Amino acid sequence: MKGRLFGLDIKLSPHFSGENFPHGIELNGIDFGTDFFKYEQGKQYYDRLLQVLFKEAEGKPIFVETSPTKESDSLGLAILKARTSELYKKQREGADFLAQILGEHFEFEYGWINDLERFHLGKLDEKDDPEKRMLANLAAAKGIELYLFTRLEYENGSINFHLENGRTKGAPHSQIGLVWPYSSTLWDVPEKFRDLFLGNPVEETIMDSKAFMHFLEEHYNAPPINYLPPGIVFGFGITTRTELVDFLKESPSDLIVRKRGGSYCGTGVEILEKGRLISELRRTTPKPISNAKLQALYYVLSQTMINVELEEYLSVYEEFIPSIKIKHPETGKKHDACARTVVYLPDNGIPEVLGSQWRLAPKPLGYQGSLEESLRANLSRGATAIPMDPKHEYIISSHASLMTRCFEAQAKALKREVEDYREETKDLDQKNLGNLTDHRIVNLLLNFGMTSSNAIADGLIQEDLSPEATREILQITREANKPKIYLGR
Repeated sequence: MKGRLFGLDIKLSPHFSGENFPHGIELNGIDFGTDFFKYEQGKQYYDRLLQVLFKEAEGKPIFVETSPTKESDSLGLAILKARTSELYKKQREGADFLAQILGEHFEFEYGWINDLERFHLGKLDEKDDPEKRMLANLAAAKGIELYLFTRLEYENGSINFHLENGRTKGAPHSQIGLVWPYSSTLWDVPEKFRDLFLGNPVEETIMDSKAFMHFLEEHYNAPPINYLPPGIVFGFGITTRTELVDFLKESPSDLIVRKRGGSYCGTGVEILEKGRLISELRRTTPKPISNAKLQALYYVLSQTMINVELEEYLSVYEEFIPSIKIKHPETGKKHDACARTVVYLPDNGIPEVLGSQWRLAPKPLGYQGSLEESLRANLSRGATAIPMDPKHEYIISSHASLMTRCFEAQAKALKREVEDYREETKDLDQKNLGNLTDHRIVNLLLNFGMTSSNAIADGLIQEDLSPEATREILQITREANKPKIYLGR
């Protein structure tokens, strides 16, 4: 297996002692992005990245997945945007329906759907991936065979790559050095080609879920470093409002970060005032839920939500980690900063840091607008990338290496647990369990965590529905008046 690429988010937090301490914020997999191409010093990063890819490819051709050419025709783009908005409208309706079924006892948050729609509509206007283009141009200048492709097909012992220039290039296993795919492509890679691809599909799935990352940290012991901000998962009855309020009260920060379970590129990330949030949570207290209602919910969901993955609808509340103040080269003012550090982790090797850069929030500290504008430093949401002071870079790089090692250890522990689970269940029901993919097992583990709230764990949901539960089902379906739920994907 080839190695893995990580994009880590790390802050340097000021300390009363006068020193600055690194604190991990997030780990991102092979779909990470940077803006190194926007300043002269950043080009060194692409040199190091290309050297790593060339070494792993052993001099053979390198294939890098990129987005298809965007729709350039104004009418076609307008139609695509209309279809995109219609899908998000359906997703909002589906979430409304689900919330109506579940009620306040199993409440979940989905206001982020609007933010996600705005993000993707904006992405439709982008014409190219400048990072992948920079890498391809650098490879061409150095005489390295590197191809950008938009999709691929497997045919016997070969892979057919559909290149971004419209041509198709087929290559047998022996003539492919390395493939850098999108994470979604990893799940369909046949075993005989797996050794050619960067990334690990199970690890990518874990990093895609903010909720699962917190589960992993808690389940396999918190690392002895500032790995992730202290946080709590909320939604679908996993955590009660009282437990959430208790967590918030214990947080030393006056600000709280709320993220949607499947957040990327800052979508659905909110910076909230802790005091106001606690007041809102205390306004209402869910009424106790009956056994019959629990049975009815279980039945209705099992009939309407086949193949729906709910982890994206979990919320993660995290302590806000303060940052040292970095002067913006254009505004001349101090901005909140978060580092993006790229690390390559060879298979059974030592982490190699390829580069770090500061990302400065769009607005300066003290800006009298939304907190997200001055405290959310995501490149896709208007943040500015600038070079990093060597002293800061040394601290950040050391911490990034530790974070990747900790994640690798946790992922290996999870893999052993998954393998044990497979062994224990393979004879129970060969049809349903014997051929589970790693992806479905990861979702199964998460769903196990979701459905192990106290009420369900106490055995209140049974296969045989009581008459009271049957009446509840009729009431739920009559009120909802919809045959199925659409929640995206």
